[in-house]
Amino acid sequence: MLASRINRLKVMESQVAFGCGDYKSTVIGFVCPESKLLISTYHLVSGQWEPTVKEPTVFFPKIVKPMFLNPKRFMALIGGRGSGKTLVEGDHGLINMHDLGRNMMCIREFQSSVADSVHAVLNSEIKRLELDNSDVTERTVKFTHNNAMARFMGLSRNPESVKSAFGFLDWWVEEAQFLSEKSLRVLTPTARKKPKKGLPGKQKEIETNEINMDDVRMVFCANPASSEDPFSQRFIVPFKAELDSSGVYEDDLHLIIKMNWSDNPWFDESGLEEERLFDLKNLPRSTYDWVWEGGFNDEIENGLIKPEWFDACIDAHIKLGMKEFGVSKVTHDPSDLGNDPKAT
Repeated sequence: MLASRINRLKVMESQVAFGCGDYKSTVIGFVCPESKLLISTYHLVSGQWEPTVKEPTVFFPKIVKPMFLNPKRFMALIGGRGSGKTLVEGDHGLINMHDLGRNMMCIREFQSSVADSVHAVLNSEIKRLELDNSDVTERTVKFTHNNAMARFMGLSRNPESVKSAFGFLDWWVEEAQFLSEKSLRVLTPTARKKPKKGLPGKQKEIETNEINMDDVRMVFCANPASSEDPFSQRFIVPFKAELDSSGVYEDDLHLIIKMNWSDNPWFDESGLEEERLFDLKNLPRSTYDWVWEGGFNDEIENGLIKPEWFDACIDAHIKLGMKEFGVSKVTHDPSDLGNDPKAT
């Protein structure tokens, strides 16, 4: 009985501290994948990430820095195996819950039970990051000091059910490459503000404990599949040129980050490097690019001409030591149409 009362008192104290803005912020650090060194560190000041000299408690690859400093309504982490996309978004979502009180809806296209969701990922990361005041049940993940909660939902059986999910600031869509056109069509408009009370443009009555819904965000994690699937057509194909050149596309609505094994500072510790090198040597180039480099899986089975054959022809004369020779010739193809018999 005494232990229970002490625990409730601690919860109340943490709730008061969070409500007064006196709750200790997580300190995040961004790491360079090439040097493996810390390059910048941030903590929360009045709800915004600001530089600090404090020691980081959570680390991220530097490529995802814009997700914290300049988040957008629609954000996507796309790429191949070994990139760490799932852990990045799991930690990103947990920090938003723990430090900012943001509720998170975790979605997959195919999910028959919570066991098929990212619930286990969040539970594991809470322990690894030593986030305090967590309350993890079989169905939910919650922080008691601010009541921020993560829930889990599958879309394939009833995509329309997601329309009723008001009140979630953060949306995490895992394995987004499997989203059907119907699921994607009903999902993206759902990440919106709560309905207001009264006439359009009039300020609604705001309860003191109500979370501001002006910054609803949806994060997609995907290993791209076909370039023709609904997710690729909506979030990759329109921005592919810039993604291929710089790895990041950004506008007022979107932040799309192409994140592969080479962007993950901890890839060498993953135990996947030998497998990657084996695949690089033995798989068709298009298959390797799909598995490891975040390329599309568009190769036609039993196709006569493979992409690596085209790659092999690039600068072939240099590789083979061939010298140019020959003469220039001009040919004419007389036209047999029109009024001018000499036209070509």
